[in-house]
Formats: sequence, C-alpha cells, structure tokens
Amino acid sequence: MKVNVRLMALPALIKAMGGKKVEVDFPGETVAELLEHIVERYGRAAEEALLNDDGHLDSIIQILINERQWVVHDELDVPLKEGDSVIFMLLVAGGEMVSSSGTRCKRRRQLSVQPLGRPTHTLS
Repeated sequence: MKVNVRLMALPALIKAMGGKKVEVDFPGETVAELLEHIVERYGRAAEEALLNDDGHLDSIIQILINERQWVVHDELDVPLKEGDSVIFMLLVAGGEMVSSSGTRCKRRRQLSVQPLGRPTHTLS
C-alpha cells in the first residue's frame, strides 16, 4: 500500500527519508505497520526520531491521518487506505520567548488543538 508521509520538525528523519514529503510503499495496513516499516527501512535515524528507549512510539511524536484524525499512542492499529496522508510531527512545548538582545518577552504563544484537529493560537 502507498501512503503519503509528511514529516514536521524531525530533521534527522527528513534527511534519512530524503525529504519532508515522501510516498511510502509498505506491505501493511495499519499505522503500527507503517511505523515498523519506516524504522526497518530507514534504520537508526528513524528509530531515534520516533521511538523511546522501550521501542514504543515516543510520547513527543504525534501522528495525524488525512489532517483530521489524531492517532492515540496505545491504539496504533488504526487502518490506513491507499493514498492516505500520514503526518509525523514532533510535539514541542515549553520554553520562553527571548528577544535578540537577551531580554525576556512578556507575551507567550501557546498552541492548542481543537477537537477537529485544527490548531489555534492563544497569547497570554
């Protein structure tokens, strides 16, 4: 089955797979099988980018199917269809904004996800 994989904020994996958008042909039918195929095909770079020390999907990686369906980490047996879009993204949080002069900024930007998977930005 062929699916379209998009990688966000995963530079080592982007380099290993040859780009941010890659068509992947794999023998499986689920997200778990796609993940297994990527790790087998792209080796250590994929393993380090996507898996934790126990060999499970790292909690800082989020998966989105067809820009609508978030994949729950303990339910990776989500079926895929030919031509599906699968986004792997690094979840980034925390930190603070600092200006180029080194002073801290008062406004912080947070990213939250609405139920339909649409990101919204809030300033505090």
